[in-house]
Amino acid sequence: MSTASSFIAGLFGLSMHLGAHANCTPVLNALDKAWQQQRLAQYDVESREQPLGDKPMLVRINKVVWMSMGAAYERSGEPSQNPMASTLRSDAANGAAKCEALDTASYRGQSAKKYRVDGSLGSQSLGRVTLWISAATGLPVFHEFEKLGPGGFAWTYGDAVKDVSKK
Repeated sequence: MSTASSFIAGLFGLSMHLGAHANCTPVLNALDKAWQQQRLAQYDVESREQPLGDKPMLVRINKVVWMSMGAAYERSGEPSQNPMASTLRSDAANGAAKCEALDTASYRGQSAKKYRVDGSLGSQSLGRVTLWISAATGLPVFHEFEKLGPGGFAWTYGDAVKDVSKK
């Protein structure tokens, strides 16, 4: 997992993959909370504990999303809603997927609750999603796709997110 296309597939694949079920409330709450953050970045990593590099795959500052495209970042737009949460909500009426609470585990030294999201993707290429939500903050900290492994996407927030708009 090291290309921008894998990441884009991961980010938007997660939004397409999320169907809804009554037990998806914690996942929706975490995704909504992430979208409310002024600064968010996602890193493509080979393992959950891999040190984060200098260049995230996605950066969202205020409402603008920037995607890493080789040596530079390209402005990717200003979505008004979190595409993952939006899709999860719209699929709620269909009952197309479910969110299964898994165990609590350690993620980078903090306690995180894991959820498996299983639903309609339209493609079998990504498989189910496992989302790790920090017990301390309620924010997503990592997500992985069953069929894209090993690795996944590490989420960071706040001052840890550097402005890439001028790069």
